[in-house]
This record gives sequence, C-alpha cells and structure tokens, in this order.
Amino acid sequence: MNESETRSCTPLTITEDLIDLCKSNGVQDPFYVSRQPKPDCEEGDCFKNVKKYVARLGGLILVGWAITSRKNLYLECEAHAIWQSPDGENIDITPSNEYFDKTLFSYQGDMLAVKTPSKYLPFTQSTLVAEYMGLRNEFERIRCISVGDTMEIPKILMDRILEIDRIFMIEVGRNKSCPCKSGLKFKHCCGR
Repeated sequence: MNESETRSCTPLTITEDLIDLCKSNGVQDPFYVSRQPKPDCEEGDCFKNVKKYVARLGGLILVGWAITSRKNLYLECEAHAIWQSPDGENIDITPSNEYFDKTLFSYQGDMLAVKTPSKYLPFTQSTLVAEYMGLRNEFERIRCISVGDTMEIPKILMDRILEIDRIFMIEVGRNKSCPCKSGLKFKHCCGR
C-alpha cells in the first residue's frame, strides 16, 4: 500500500453512496471545483487567501466543505473557502498537499469563514472506524477552541489516533479479514 492509498484524497467520482452519506449528515450537493493554487496564498489558510483575492480582484468568498475520502473508511468534510471570480468561475486558490487538479466542494450558504470542526462520516460499520471518528472529533473540538497556533492535544489522544492510522495501513491478503475490523474480507472493504 502506498501513501496515496492510505491518506485522505479527493474522490475521483461522485457516487450515489457518497451523495447519500453527505446528505444524511447535512452536506449538500457536492461539486468539483478547479484547483488553481496561487503563489501568494498560504497553505491551510483558505479563508484569509480568498478574502485577500476578493478585496483585491472582486468576486465572492464561498464557504462550505472540502470533501476527501480515505479508502472505504470515511469521508472527511473540512471547512473550506473557494473564490468565485468576478466572471463567476469557482476556483480553489489555496495550495495544499493534494495532487489532484480539482476539489470536491459543498457550498453551505449559512457557514461562516471561521475555524469550524471537520466532519468525519464513516462508510463502514467498523467499531475501529467509529472509535477513530470519535477521536478525530475530539481533536477537532480542541483545535477549534485553541487560540493562535498552539494546541494542547492530550498525548493519549494523539497516540491512539496514530495507532489506529497504522492499523488502517496494514497490508493483508485480499481474502483475509480487513484490518479496519469491519468484518469483511479486505478485497470487499479497504482493499477495493
């Protein structure tokens, strides 16, 4: 398994399962946006980047969720802003470590351009994935109440998140039980 198979990345297609999972969690109508990172923008600071472009060039800030998936484990919906240029083109101008040329985005008209906890939506009924979602939700809660660049994350929380991450990356034979503990064979679960 290589790194691109184990980290979250932009889904290549918008499937019915993805749409249903999003809708059942208040994430509406995802669509692809062209990723055109600008050299004068900072990675991980989309709100500031887009506000700067709106002030300088016009257009609008659109706030919502950037949606990524991690194998067949879960979707991550991260608060994100894109720029709608004066001619109406939607563009993701914020640099990221993603290597895809598009961002899956869901516009949320009532969402503010402030720190907002990410949503983690499980694809599977795995108890390990459920535990991981709980840990990530706690991490997000702490991140959003933190002031400045410093976060006080309990060591036990980070250690368990990293431990489960390692489990998710274990390579097993296609007919073996999946390490995510879904109860399915690897080939029908994370090995798809």
